[in-house]
Amino acid sequence: MELSPLSPPRLVSNQNENIWQTLRRELLTCTSFTWAVAFITPDMLPPFKLVMEDLRAQDVHGAIITGTYLAFNQPRVFAELLKIPNLKVRITAGPFHAKGYLFDHEDWQTAVIGSANFTRSALLANQEWCVKISSRQDAALTRQLASALAGLTAASQPLTPDWLQSYAASWQ
Repeated sequence: MELSPLSPPRLVSNQNENIWQTLRRELLTCTSFTWAVAFITPDMLPPFKLVMEDLRAQDVHGAIITGTYLAFNQPRVFAELLKIPNLKVRITAGPFHAKGYLFDHEDWQTAVIGSANFTRSALLANQEWCVKISSRQDAALTRQLASALAGLTAASQPLTPDWLQSYAASWQ
């Protein structure tokens, strides 16, 4: 069932439509996006890169804020993210375990917030719960999330080849 952009908040899980389908639909209809996700696995990058190529043709850009918490993210994940021209990646310091996805649309925003990292198991199979909220731009909750993301962006550093080289040398 297709919901209108400003439908009531709803629970998104992998029980019926998986979380990746929800995120993919938002990506394909957004004007930009910012995600904060602690963990990213290499097996989610091929479908993500396909979507990003489609978005590049539409001049849609996005950002991902992630980190090195528990050394979970493999250097090859960062190397693949660097290859996506319409994506900016920021690296946080310290313990970072957030999972929030914010999508800007023409005159509204959608947020998906919950337990799902950007991993194949989290987005397709695990028992994960996320809440999907859509609201007019500058509504209280999406404004708070946008502010939190802006704070994370300001407190993080850009993913660069030099940063990746240093991380790869020390990663275990």
